[in-house]
Amino acid sequence: MRVLYTLTILELFLGGGGRLIEFGPVTLRMVLFVLCICGSMALLLFHKKGDGDTVLFSLGLSVVYLLVHGLGFFNGAVRRADWADLLNDAQPSLYWMLAPFFAIMLSSVSVVRSTATMLSLSGVMLALMYLISVAGLWSGILEFDKFYQALDSTSEFFFRGENFFFYKGFLYLAISSVFLLHMKNRWSNVGLILVVVALTLTLTRGFVISTAASILFMLFGLRRWKALAVALLLTLVSGFFVWFYLPGTSAGFSEQREVSNNVRLDDLSFMLENVNFSTLLLGEGFGSYINERLNIENSFLWIGWKLGLVGLVFWLFPLVMSYVYYRRINKKDLDYHLGCAFFYSIFLVYIQTGSNPFLNNPIGLSFVLISLFSLRTLAKNSNSRQSARELAARFDKASVAIL
Repeated sequence: MRVLYTLTILELFLGGGGRLIEFGPVTLRMVLFVLCICGSMALLLFHKKGDGDTVLFSLGLSVVYLLVHGLGFFNGAVRRADWADLLNDAQPSLYWMLAPFFAIMLSSVSVVRSTATMLSLSGVMLALMYLISVAGLWSGILEFDKFYQALDSTSEFFFRGENFFFYKGFLYLAISSVFLLHMKNRWSNVGLILVVVALTLTLTRGFVISTAASILFMLFGLRRWKALAVALLLTLVSGFFVWFYLPGTSAGFSEQREVSNNVRLDDLSFMLENVNFSTLLLGEGFGSYINERLNIENSFLWIGWKLGLVGLVFWLFPLVMSYVYYRRINKKDLDYHLGCAFFYSIFLVYIQTGSNPFLNNPIGLSFVLISLFSLRTLAKNSNSRQSARELAARFDKASVAIL
């Protein structure tokens, strides 16, 4: 099971939207998903008794997911939505069904730590590959037409002119920067620099905003004032390059950005003009269109339109519970900074999903589930240590009193 878990998260961290490795109509991500479902059944049958509360919590999440999204499916079917559209809306969030698998696998602190290490290394690997590709395009070593044809066929890449491009998996560039910030060795500092430079060169405003916000809030919460000042300066420099300097070096990119802005505004305008009480409460159901589009960039607007306030409450629940678990980790605990990285990375995903649909797709949803159960394990382990320390202190006081 540990091998299956490792393969699954590495594919999630590096595989973008999941279509890089395909076998006809079947992708590697689909195969791993089915294997994980089977693994979940086996783990539920043979899990340790001490993990019972975690198992029940994960099963409860899966059941509530089915109820909320089943209602969305039923609502869309009643409104005579096309069946292909219904299935298209329902499919991406099926990763909620892996909650028991992640919960049981991440019940060990050692697995949580190794997951954080693999995530950090994946981010550095993505950064290196991107920087090498950009250098090749700038120098002419990589021929743009051939490079474009090879990547565009996967539907995972979107080009910013002829010098830069966006890859769906770059979400983990942003996330890894938060984790690398907590790793205390010189190689992590080098990795952090590579990741920040690569992230800036993606020219993705959402990544800059979400990463900067999560890191700045984290450093403020930790009272790391010097690091906060440096991070703020880097944010301003990165923002200058992303908003002003680099777009001018890539032909046609500014026009693409303007079109993207207008589409988002049109989507919001359409929703405001067509909303009613029923839509606010339960949504329009799966298969419903927003401004003649089935899917839009802002996941929160998508969830609100399809599932209403009920859906929004459900999708915000992991963020709330993650904060609860994060606050339960003792600040003196060795894994406190690891807990910070997991919580503020979830915060990053939720901010980023306001401009790109990561949360309601496997690439972002899987990380939210991994972080949620990692924080639960760290909080539980921290409470156990705290209880042991308190017991030892009481024992010492009793010994002194007796003597």
